[in-house]
Amino acid sequence: MLELLSLIILWCLISIIPVRVFGHAFMGYWKKIGLKSYIFIWIWVPIVAYLIWFNKDILLVSIQTHLFLKLIGLLILIGGISIWVWSGRKLGFRNMIAYREIKGEKSKKEKLMTKGPYSLVRHPIYFGEFLGAIGMFLISGVLSFIFYIIFWPAITYFITFFEEKGLIDKFGKEYRNYKKKVPRFFPD
Repeated sequence: MLELLSLIILWCLISIIPVRVFGHAFMGYWKKIGLKSYIFIWIWVPIVAYLIWFNKDILLVSIQTHLFLKLIGLLILIGGISIWVWSGRKLGFRNMIAYREIKGEKSKKEKLMTKGPYSLVRHPIYFGEFLGAIGMFLISGVLSFIFYIIFWPAITYFITFFEEKGLIDKFGKEYRNYKKKVPRFFPD
């Protein structure tokens, strides 16, 4: 059961990376295509699922972790999932997948999210995912989570570079001021 849970969480964490990298880096291109772009952006999800399933023997190499570490990992995992869900609920699903932006809808009521978890860090969804990966490693001992944890800062910095560029274009001075006050990933 723990192996299956590890595979599912690895699939979620790994498959979203190309979606975010290509989604944010080429947002102008996706806007021109419109909602059909989701076909190209989300094609990675089943491809990664296939690659993970047929490489599970390599991906599930693990070390034994002590019961105390498993319990700490469970608390960290629950914390990470809670932050991710809280952030997603505050932001809204359509904003999480850039639906309005890609569709070309303009909302006069759209405001910069600075409340809840967004008052602590600018990218709490990524922070929650990072905590989730740490928690899953401590619970399962699966070494693939270590690779995710090691590469997470560089990948996420790259993704948020494009995200923040778009947020500055959209919200201007308001986002620049928010950026000065609130850290990118880790709470002060």
